[in-house]
Amino acid sequence: MTNEALSRQPAVFKLGGSLLDLPDLGKRIDQWSRQFAGPKSIWIVGGGKAVDQIRRSFSLGVIGEVKAHWDAIQAMESNAKKLHRSSPKLQNWPLIHSVEALKSSVSQSRTNCHDGCFFLTSSWMKTVVDLPKSWSVTSDSIAARLAVELGLNRVVLVKSKSPPDGSPDQLAELGYIDDYLPILVRKFRLTLEFINLRSDDFHQNRKG
Repeated sequence: MTNEALSRQPAVFKLGGSLLDLPDLGKRIDQWSRQFAGPKSIWIVGGGKAVDQIRRSFSLGVIGEVKAHWDAIQAMESNAKKLHRSSPKLQNWPLIHSVEALKSSVSQSRTNCHDGCFFLTSSWMKTVVDLPKSWSVTSDSIAARLAVELGLNRVVLVKSKSPPDGSPDQLAELGYIDDYLPILVRKFRLTLEFINLRSDDFHQNRKG
């Protein structure tokens, strides 16, 4: 399969929370998705500054790690809803709460994720028992675990900068991805891709 053909396969996309301050974010997502993502692109949104605040509360001992985990997931949902409301280019993308509805969208030729859709993960995450409820798991690993749930092997992390050279383990050591993601990549043989959405040419890298 060529790189171009692979780039049109269904995938789970994780939008990094560090991108939420881009004034033209909705336009960039819509433009990149139409050019490269292909049909049935499923997006989750990272926690961004809200999760930074949760981390500070945890570091001060105000909350425990498990509560921080669930608060961060709620922050991800809130960011997805805000992005959906504030971006005219993305308002036709559905917000999907049910993983069963998402599975149906992926498996059927007719889908309400034709251009793209946002998945709100909190209800589904309550059923996921094989991810640690700790800071080793962020939206990076949640996106990968969702791909496994949907029977997909392509995970695209949309970030503010291109990745340094190195394996997934090395990227985790550098803090570019979370600590648990390399475990999922190995276990499920996932294809991991990175997009620098701040770049004018949407620079893309593929690992695995």
